[in-house]
Amino acid sequence: MEYAAAHIQPMQKALMEMNLQLHHVVSDITGATGMRIIRAIVAGERNPDVLATYRDVRCHSSAETIRSTGGHHRRPAGPRRPVRSIVNDDGAGESADVVAMRLAGSKLVAELYHCKYSADPKAGARLDDLYVVCGQTQKSIRWRERPDIFLNHLLERESDRKRAGRPSRFEKGTRANVIGWLNRWQKLHYEFHAIIVQPGLSKAKAEQSHLELFSATQSLLMDTWG
Repeated sequence: MEYAAAHIQPMQKALMEMNLQLHHVVSDITGATGMRIIRAIVAGERNPDVLATYRDVRCHSSAETIRSTGGHHRRPAGPRRPVRSIVNDDGAGESADVVAMRLAGSKLVAELYHCKYSADPKAGARLDDLYVVCGQTQKSIRWRERPDIFLNHLLERESDRKRAGRPSRFEKGTRANVIGWLNRWQKLHYEFHAIIVQPGLSKAKAEQSHLELFSATQSLLMDTWG
């Protein structure tokens, strides 16, 4: 587990996997405009006209420029880790806000991204910004105990979403990926990563109380599952 600032790049990669090049038009995706749009995307919004309305008045890019980010930019060339599924699990009962999974040989790698709003658009040293997201990260450890329950959870959440007539939770991949892994879950090995994303914390302003909270969260995760 690392500081939130170290997870801007994974956030960009996740957006790129959805073919949303937000970081090309917003100088800081963890700023007011970026986080508003990201939260809307996680909630299922895909209409570029709607996403553009989340533009903060201080954003240098126009609404029209922001509209242009959705869906027609070429992905950059170069080697990438093959992510098979990205799932929006945001909401009550979530395993994480965003779950990214990939199969590496016989090992299923799951990355659980816990993302929460900052109390202020400007990054600082507000301890309250960390309590909820660290608490949710600690609670998510239960999903590692029974990977079959974790996979079933994602499938059930998708079924509930579809019954409600709402957009799929799968940003990349399909139910078939998860069903395939679930059918042979006992033959797979597992690697879970819990990732905290809190743009409200400035690494330069981190204090002892912040480090102690991060340390307590990391210790719980590592002591339980290594």
